Amino acid sequence: GQRLERAEAALRGYLGGAGTVPPDPLAAVREPPPDAAWYRLGQVLAYTPARRAEARSALERAVQLNPRNDGAKKALAALR
Repeated sequence: GQRLERAEAALRGYLGGAGTVPPDPLAAVREPPPDAAWYRLGQVLAYTPARRAEARSALERAVQLNPRNDGAKKALAALR
């Protein structure tokens, strides 16, 4: 629950550039897949009760991108 604004900014920055060609060819191997980033963003947003709707949307996106993302599914169920 610390540095939530910084975490949100980093995740949104990563997701905004997802799908672009990284300058380092090995970067794609080291980067988390977009569904994992949406899952983490949902977790960050869920810390603030007023942002739970945004958290739900991020978690739904994670599950949409990867239906096998069990962490996102569990976090989504916990928000309902």
